[in-house]
Amino acid sequence: MIRKIEIQNFRGQTKTVHLDRINIIAGKNGSGKSTIAHAIDFAIFGHYRGSDLAQTADAVFSAYYGPDDGELSVDLLSDSGAISRKLTKHRGKVSTDLALNGERIGAR
Repeated sequence: MIRKIEIQNFRGQTKTVHLDRINIIAGKNGSGKSTIAHAIDFAIFGHYRGSDLAQTADAVFSAYYGPDDGELSVDLLSDSGAISRKLTKHRGKVSTDLALNGERIGAR
């Protein structure tokens, strides 16, 4: 079960969401409800709306930061550990880091 979601610069949102056993995510249009679901998908699977890494960077960064640079991170805390994924785009080059319980386990 996911206990906490920390979002930094993902789809223009920066927020921390604490979760319990049953949760209702409610709010006005444009308040970030879908961003939470997309952030979970990104943290676990490394993509955004089914896109590959380069398309993810373009989709997430271009809309909010311009086409060249940006950085975002999503951290999930669950009963079984923590997942942290960071995506960076600098001068058109895309890289990602993945950590499980603070230990780096992947980079591209």
